[in-house]
Amino acid sequence: MIKGWMVSIVVLFTLANASAQSPGWQWAAASSGPGLAYNEGLATDAVGNIYMVGMLGDSNVLFDNFSLIPKGNMDAFLVKYNPGGKVEWARSIGAKDYD
Repeated sequence: MIKGWMVSIVVLFTLANASAQSPGWQWAAASSGPGLAYNEGLATDAVGNIYMVGMLGDSNVLFDNFSLIPKGNMDAFLVKYNPGGKVEWARSIGAKDYD
């Protein structure tokens, strides 16, 4: 019985220490402008590029120097970041109503 408690304590202590470590952030990015951008998902490719997909509100949004102007409410967008966090390109797609 005591052996089982010791194993449980060691496992809990190990898990607590593992989750207490801070992540090694390399960069962070945010959109700007009067509009809203809702991130719906992220993916990476083999060389470390990051692709972010989401929805735009009803006003323009800037990703670095790329301005996305929605054609209506809630257009979709796709942004490609290089491994260093620079926006390579940004695209939006949508029509005059909700997409």
